Amino acid sequence: MLDFITRHPSHTLGPMGLLAADRFLKGVASKNFSTEGFVLIPHVLDFELFRNQGIAFSIPFSGPLLWILSLALIVFFTVFSSGYGSKKPRIFFFAYLLFIFGALSNLYDRIVLGYTTDYLIFFGRSAVNIADGMIIFGAIVLIWGMKKEAGSLSQGSR
Repeated sequence: MLDFITRHPSHTLGPMGLLAADRFLKGVASKNFSTEGFVLIPHVLDFELFRNQGIAFSIPFSGPLLWILSLALIVFFTVFSSGYGSKKPRIFFFAYLLFIFGALSNLYDRIVLGYTTDYLIFFGRSAVNIADGMIIFGAIVLIWGMKKEAGSLSQGSR
């Protein structure tokens, strides 16, 4: 994997840039908008601090068990991506990094702050951050890739 990173640094810089943007915006939201945010698009999108105590969709599940499960998932994807071969399209490596960096950003918040810092509020209800988007996009691309790979393997065995 390290060889791939040195040969294709652009595939690492994108996810690292998104991670940096997420950490920066979490800091801005925490320091400047702890009481009230501001409207980006009226009735659609606000920038405001939301301390998410739960997991996705604010499902109430937190604490050390969540940290352990999150870390196990990150380790799994790290090990899985370390076996990244040159035969797989580069987008999959990009997706692995998006997923891992997004998960690490949210895990850091959970361990250090006790909650995940969300700052984009859609329609006054759904609170998310860039790391959430990284996780979702990375997971979708990986699942799509695995299904495509499984489909091509099953067609090749016929």
